[in-house]
Amino acid sequence: MHGTAAATGNAVTGRRGDAALVVLDRLSPSHRHDALRLALSAVVEVDDGSLSYWALRHPPGGPDFHHAEGFVLRLEGPAAFC
Repeated sequence: MHGTAAATGNAVTGRRGDAALVVLDRLSPSHRHDALRLALSAVVEVDDGSLSYWALRHPPGGPDFHHAEGFVLRLEGPAAFC
């Protein structure tokens, strides 16, 4: 994708650039008002085909975007703003 963000799958999509869209309306109704822990990560491929792995936090060892220690961004539920 170039320069756009769109909803795909269950919740998150990326874009080439500086923004991403997190679609919360696809969450189970029982979780829509909860605080969420998010992992922000990317695999970047450059023109020569080499890859680099980026994240707010990598767990010990190699990149593992599913590891619990990578989920360091907290998104408060709506009740936190009332």
